[in-house]
Amino acid sequence: MDDNSKLTVEVTLQPADVWTPFLWSRQNLTRWVLALFVLFLAFDTRCFWVPAVSEFAGGSPTVAWLLLTALVLFFVFLSPWLSLRSFFRKSPLSRKPRRLSFSSEGMHLDSEDARGDYKWTVFSQIIEGPKVFYLMQTSRTATYVPKRCLQPEEITGLRRLIRQNFTGKLKLRAD
Repeated sequence: MDDNSKLTVEVTLQPADVWTPFLWSRQNLTRWVLALFVLFLAFDTRCFWVPAVSEFAGGSPTVAWLLLTALVLFFVFLSPWLSLRSFFRKSPLSRKPRRLSFSSEGMHLDSEDARGDYKWTVFSQIIEGPKVFYLMQTSRTATYVPKRCLQPEEITGLRRLIRQNFTGKLKLRAD
């Protein structure tokens, strides 16, 4: 890819692009460890609370465990998912299509409501996940480029363009 190459992609974000519960990340790892710790703690202290909950749950300790496990899994998976869905519902800008153009100078964003030019130095880190490119501006702010919006040759072209022009922390897959 030469220095004058340009790649343009149309992006419409979906909740699954932003949060995936099985992606290897610090937040997901913390969530899983916390859930396992709560289940272990509940199992270890079952002699104190199982008789009371069992009476409430119909007299069966198995039902009490199923209720507890369902409650923990709800907070691990469903709660963040519902929060994200709520964000997408309340923020119409997050659902609008936008055009991202990548070149040797950086990224150009063009949408119905905004335009912007971002040099490569704006991004502190670029990570390629299994389904998304994360162009991180801070530890909590990123531009998401879903791979479902790219053709296979565009994915390799974007990798090359990033490798040639981005000098920060980089985690990309091999071509």
